[in-house]
Amino acid sequence: MGNYKWYCKKCNFSSSKSRHIENHKLHCNQTYTYKINNLDKKILKKQCDIIIPFGVRCSNAIGLKNIEWREYALPFDYIAVKNPIKILDCFKDNFKNFTKKGEIKNLNYYGIPMSHFPNFFDKEKEKLEKRIVRFMKILNSDKYVIFMYSNEDFFYKEDNRKNSDLFYNYLIEIKDYIKNRFPKLNFLIICCDGIYRQSTDKIINIHIELHKEYKLLDRAIEKNWKKSKLNKIYLQYQYDFRKMISKILIENFIKPTNNIE
Repeated sequence: MGNYKWYCKKCNFSSSKSRHIENHKLHCNQTYTYKINNLDKKILKKQCDIIIPFGVRCSNAIGLKNIEWREYALPFDYIAVKNPIKILDCFKDNFKNFTKKGEIKNLNYYGIPMSHFPNFFDKEKEKLEKRIVRFMKILNSDKYVIFMYSNEDFFYKEDNRKNSDLFYNYLIEIKDYIKNRFPKLNFLIICCDGIYRQSTDKIINIHIELHKEYKLLDRAIEKNWKKSKLNKIYLQYQYDFRKMISKILIENFIKPTNNIE
């Protein structure tokens, strides 16, 4: 066994030490890794009442569901809120137009894609309105809430990477709006993004790093990934991102009480 040497063709790594081999296997096969920036981790170990998905896609809701932390359905769970300013628009408008049709098919009044709810304005309207009532009840309470924002599109679209700072500024606006309008609510916003930022008041920044090229993902989106040969690549990246969200939650948070009554 002393002469045994393990070799990884993928990155030209070799070792005869088992702990080095296992460590390499763990990290070599990861599409993403993460780092929490400038934070006393005791903040995260405080048990909250609920973790609320806050955009931009389904990854937060699925990440919570995969570890059995999701017990309640809320408005932004399975909706692609690609620009956080639309969340602020919903707040300011009390969601009154959330289930109204927009000018473009599958978009609601605020311009939010409702692809998972094709009948959001009709048969699914009552279901979505129940989620809104539940959400507003939480906002008006004194519960401790963590909003989870994950900028998944940063890794799929060049335009999103260019607008990442703009979107983050909108997130700051949302934070200020919540503080002013819902003063009883105790909350944090977790921002998972591909850019390194210092954590600030009420916003904890988690830097997610992609260990592969962006180009394949950009092409998959541009060429209509559903019909593209790159479909499998895109879906694997998306699956890995959802696993990363679950990993972040499990490794840094305590399961919420899910007591919102």
